[in-house]
Amino acid sequence: MSLTHRGLIAVLGFCFLVGCGLPDKGQLPTATYSQPIPTLTPKTCDDSPRFLNPDEAQKPQETDLDRYFRLAYKEEAEGNFETAIAYYQKAADLATCDCDKQHALAGKQAAQEAHNLVDRYGVESKPTQYFWGRLQELTQSLPCVQIQQ
Repeated sequence: MSLTHRGLIAVLGFCFLVGCGLPDKGQLPTATYSQPIPTLTPKTCDDSPRFLNPDEAQKPQETDLDRYFRLAYKEEAEGNFETAIAYYQKAADLATCDCDKQHALAGKQAAQEAHNLVDRYGVESKPTQYFWGRLQELTQSLPCVQIQQ
């Protein structure tokens, strides 16, 4: 396919115009931003800390998230690890800040590990005791949790 004389002149003219817009040494210009790109920071928990070992009784102002943490802990204490895992997952799904989400995922992990102990070694492995120690270990650096005395 050959270009006509007119088409060739148009292409060469376009290339010339584009080439004239380039800085010296043929370098492409870099983009500059007038405002810095904001960095995403994790949302912090502004509420008071949640207990790792909440009371079994429902509180009058209990949120859905509080309820799932409470139910998960109750189920775990009764040795119902599969149900506790499901409740901790629901808490993780509802969490609106990173610390609550990490708390829920730590509970889920500790419950899964305790469940595996029961499957492997039976109740003689003291899975509830294991769960409690593991939950404390996994959440010790989280500022949004505390142990209720």
